[in-house]
Amino acid sequence: MARLYKLYKEEFCPERNINPVSLYVYEKIFKSYDPPLAFYKPKKDQCAKCNVYKCAEDKTSLQRDYDEHKAREKESLEMKAYDKNESIEGDGTKRVITFHLQAILSVPHTAVSKILYLQKFFTYNFTILDNYQNTGLCYMWDENNGKKAALNWFNFIYLTDLPENVKTVTSFSDTCSGQNRNKYVTLAALYAVINVPRLKTVNLKYLEYLEADCIHASIERARKHKKYLLQETL
Repeated sequence: MARLYKLYKEEFCPERNINPVSLYVYEKIFKSYDPPLAFYKPKKDQCAKCNVYKCAEDKTSLQRDYDEHKAREKESLEMKAYDKNESIEGDGTKRVITFHLQAILSVPHTAVSKILYLQKFFTYNFTILDNYQNTGLCYMWDENNGKKAALNWFNFIYLTDLPENVKTVTSFSDTCSGQNRNKYVTLAALYAVINVPRLKTVNLKYLEYLEADCIHASIERARKHKKYLLQETL
């Protein structure tokens, strides 16, 4: 809102020779519309099927598949909302989490031409968002210490570090078979249930958009505006 008001005050008003109102009045007018105005926040990972439908000139042939897709999406989101409410309002024995692997973070991150086209050092970030505590955990490692397959162990590490009263964990992730929907994640969950006496059930459910993506967006937004000091010798 402050950035929008700054553009209004320094560009819009001078061009039209208008005296700007105060920030308080500006915000009040901004929020007075019906329906109210709001800032759109694009999803980090967008659905390919939805994008194909929205960009198609002739939607007739795609309409049926799109409607079925949206119906499944609605059903899965309602299921997730139910599980979250049951966890938050319950006795603390149930946890709901979402987990996701962020896009590869290359190091160093810079726009300097001398480094831009050089080979980068890869860093991975596996994120778990605990909806019960509303906290995020980031497990990070570099390519010297493992590849993407290492994220399966972080599922197990999280499950074994839960409080003693937690008996059921329901996890939501996307449908990427290489990262989440595979036998290794299933085996990690099964291994945790067998070897952690207090843990009775681990549910694995899959969605197309995850709340954990908001953590990745925050990281990349902060990284984008970070200034790095580089030596001329590079």
